[in-house]
Amino acid sequence: MREYRQTKKLFETFYQNQVYPGGILALFEAGAWQITAVGNRQVKPFPLPTELDRYFDLASLTKVIGTLTLLLKLKESGRVDFDATLQTYLPEFADPKITLRDLLTHRSDIQDYIPRRDALPANELIAAYLELHAGKNWRKQVRYTDTGFILLGLALEHVGGGVLAELFNENVFKPLAAPMTYHPDPQQTVPTIPLYDNRGRLITNLCGIVHDPKARILGDHAGNAGIFATLAGIQNFTQMMLDFGQTAQGSFLKEKTIRDLYHDHSELGAMRSWGWRLAFDSRQQPVLFHTGYTGTLLMIDSFQQQALILLTNRVYPVDDRPDFNQKRDQLIACYLAEKQGGE
Repeated sequence: MREYRQTKKLFETFYQNQVYPGGILALFEAGAWQITAVGNRQVKPFPLPTELDRYFDLASLTKVIGTLTLLLKLKESGRVDFDATLQTYLPEFADPKITLRDLLTHRSDIQDYIPRRDALPANELIAAYLELHAGKNWRKQVRYTDTGFILLGLALEHVGGGVLAELFNENVFKPLAAPMTYHPDPQQTVPTIPLYDNRGRLITNLCGIVHDPKARILGDHAGNAGIFATLAGIQNFTQMMLDFGQTAQGSFLKEKTIRDLYHDHSELGAMRSWGWRLAFDSRQQPVLFHTGYTGTLLMIDSFQQQALILLTNRVYPVDDRPDFNQKRDQLIACYLAEKQGGE
């Protein structure tokens, strides 16, 4: 069985170099999970060790685990068409030409500047999102943004007739028996937001509050971020994907739906699937992957039966995004090289 020695070594080296305070690396190979946990989930005011059953803020993994997954289920049932306009499912939206495909593949060039965005109450922020329009590069290039999935989340509420977090719970979390929620117990949640006084002294750690400011405002209506999950929760979701939509309880998604994810749907050659990005291993096999701002990463290869889960709270106690992104990309490259190599 492939042991991913270099990937594990790199994960541990980054912890030792304080790229993140601690974390969990889980690798699926030959029908089994290999799990490595390092460091601490909390470092101030006193250290607390990393534990496998704690909830992590998944940040943008919400896009593919929650928003996309529910859209795929609705697509299978014929309730949504990815080439239909967003107005079809969200009539209040101002731009008549942007489609679900545009938003799912980040090719809408939606002009998403909103003055005082992080200071607006939820109703005003939603109203501002509904007034946005595509830019001059609509369908000409891919530009990643949270805005598309915020709008897709609002459309899901309109189609599903409920609050997004509750729709996820009933249609995704419960059927997958996945420990996931928008409202984790703070005592069971890894911190991502340290609060300091004006002298730089730690006052407290905020746990169970989503790190993304837009998602904090939108609360249960946020389709871009907001899901908290344990390692087991991500494993259950990943296992469904590895099993081409099947679970112990039956079919969750159709096999064709999972297979279709391993294709570029941007029509621009941008290697953008529905929601997911596409990478290629050393044998040019496609791999689904997505990242999260808080230090999360999920990579899945259903055809080769391989997967990688990275859970960290790298924004705590210091948010050094450029350094982390560089190190994370090294880890991705190492894994892609090793997953089809030798021991």
